[in-house]
Amino acid sequence: MYLADQATLEQVDTLFALLEDDNEEEVHLNAIAAAFDGLPSDSQVTDPVIIRSHLEAIIISNGELAASAGLIPKRRRNIFTIAHIWWAAAILILAAGAAFWLFSTNAPVSVNKMVSAADIAPGRQGAILTLADGTQVMLDSLHDGEVARQQGANAVVKNGQLRYEPGTVSGNGTSYNAVATPRGRQFDLVLPDGSRVWLNAASSIRYPTAFTGAERKVEITGEAYFEVAKMPGKVFRVSAGKVMEIEVLGTHFNVNAYPDEQTIRTTLLEGSVKIAIPGAGRESIRLAPGQQARMLQQAQPQNIEVSNEPHPESVIAWKDGFISLDGASFGEVMRQLERWYDIEVVYQGKMPAIRFRGELSRDVSLAGLLKGLEEAGVKFRMEEGRRLVVLP
Repeated sequence: MYLADQATLEQVDTLFALLEDDNEEEVHLNAIAAAFDGLPSDSQVTDPVIIRSHLEAIIISNGELAASAGLIPKRRRNIFTIAHIWWAAAILILAAGAAFWLFSTNAPVSVNKMVSAADIAPGRQGAILTLADGTQVMLDSLHDGEVARQQGANAVVKNGQLRYEPGTVSGNGTSYNAVATPRGRQFDLVLPDGSRVWLNAASSIRYPTAFTGAERKVEITGEAYFEVAKMPGKVFRVSAGKVMEIEVLGTHFNVNAYPDEQTIRTTLLEGSVKIAIPGAGRESIRLAPGQQARMLQQAQPQNIEVSNEPHPESVIAWKDGFISLDGASFGEVMRQLERWYDIEVVYQGKMPAIRFRGELSRDVSLAGLLKGLEEAGVKFRMEEGRRLVVLP
């Protein structure tokens, strides 16, 4: 009934609950094989790339994105708990010559389009380290070991993570490093003071190789999540987009300061921070866990608004491997896709007035994700040059 698009919403919800049970994996695979065996022979598809895209598409369109219309309750991280069995389904299809009917006759997606979108892989770990002398080092595939010896610290890579070990400090000069993630990359590093930072796609952080003064100050663009090491008497400061300053004593928080977003957002998950506008001469605003500070980047005069964030975990979903859709506008979601899939989104007509719920795995192919969005009523066309055109 599920593959025939005849299942009720309650039956779909029950199906996803069963698929979450790893103890029933053999039952899952037998059910998949039986379902495929009963489909028409003229619908056979043998390309494993297409098979994976379509399995992802079915999972998305019947799961979390259906929640965008308020049809299915949001369930955190459940959609792709069955992603590890897609390959088994593909083997069953290929070995038995089973049929695989992809979409209903009303679906606006062609197989060719899905294949071209499947060529665009999701983002992955990687970044560019710029040393004090301007030398740039690609961190995507470095093996464990020392990257550079610098003023005050030695940069090393351990298990794919950039770390700093104490080095020799000579003279009074301060050396700075910067880590930047291009589109389609994310990365995490440990600063010289032991603070850990995760960078989302198209983001950067600049910091000294040794925190020797009375404060620890870093600058970011884009989005970053911080777990700040506690150092009594040595405040930690973050300059976000050069228009918001965050003072930290020891805490976990997320900063979203992309230049193409209207609003800079700082969300506190644990501890305490103070938010201020640099040079404004005004008192800072203190956040409590679960609160979010917002400021319009282009507004004059600039003001900070504080609101409660009912689901702070959705703010850091990107760090945990998910694309958050909770309350996001269509434009906000598309900008996330631009950064993670390294694509360009253009609009042929007005931007759809849609808001979404739920979240999606950042490991899904673009093909599967687009299928899910089209099930929500949005049409696309893929063009050369990684260009995604949103159709009216």
